[in-house]
Amino acid sequence: MRRKVKFENTLHILEIRSNLISLERLEDKGAHFEIGRGKVLVKLPEGEDIMTEAHFGQLYAVSVHNPNATAFAAHSKCKAVNFDTWHQRFVHTNADTIQTMFSKRLIDGLNIQRNLEIDGLCKDCIFGKHIAHSYNDNGVRERDLLKRIHIDIWGPALVQSAGGALYFMLIMDGYSLYCQVMFLSSKSAETTLKVFRNYHVKAKCHIGRKLQNVHLDMGKKWLNSAWEIYIKVHGIKLDFTISYTHQQNGVAEKSMCLLLDGVQSVLAESGLLIKYWADAVNIVTYI
Repeated sequence: MRRKVKFENTLHILEIRSNLISLERLEDKGAHFEIGRGKVLVKLPEGEDIMTEAHFGQLYAVSVHNPNATAFAAHSKCKAVNFDTWHQRFVHTNADTIQTMFSKRLIDGLNIQRNLEIDGLCKDCIFGKHIAHSYNDNGVRERDLLKRIHIDIWGPALVQSAGGALYFMLIMDGYSLYCQVMFLSSKSAETTLKVFRNYHVKAKCHIGRKLQNVHLDMGKKWLNSAWEIYIKVHGIKLDFTISYTHQQNGVAEKSMCLLLDGVQSVLAESGLLIKYWADAVNIVTYI
């Protein structure tokens, strides 16, 4: 049963999110209380019930009925504040979006003081949303076979291939752009060096020229004693990119993206199980 209760001599503070009722003040007015079973019952001196409050955390929450559907707990949010505050409340949403919501009255209670723009630059947005500048330098194209090759590794796959692979290594000649892929069960130094050694021997036999440079990212799979010994013996130079700048390995990275796009399309069109991703990689590479 609902009833109206009028409070006198109350203190209203806009900054407080929720209203608090003092049981001591109610007792001064002659009210009585019954506490138990997770709730408190407030009674008039005559014994009539006026409020029932359920236990909520360390307080008792009063159930308030408001026919106008205005949440008491949100009263402090109705106060107009500056644009920067709303920008923070909307988790650093784009300023144009907030301006559109305000101008078209899409959000109730969106009251903004003064200018409809951010005061200066939002340092938190700069820190949280910054991106690297695009690399417009296409680099120098190699002018001979095996002058430089580009290597990159993809994986681990979410699903092991039918042949047991979790990774594949892409090797591309910088002059001819001829690409080969080799499938790996791991990307350890021993596994990657074995694949590279086989490629190196075949390339030297078929082309008859010496491999000079290998361009790859700065990963532990390359920076180890096994690779260091092999390149010293064969006089090969390793060109490493700067850490976390995959753009510097653009030839291999772009080829990898194009290859994976084709693989996903082939698997989707064929309806094959995901475990046949390695077969799809071979087909796309060959085409």
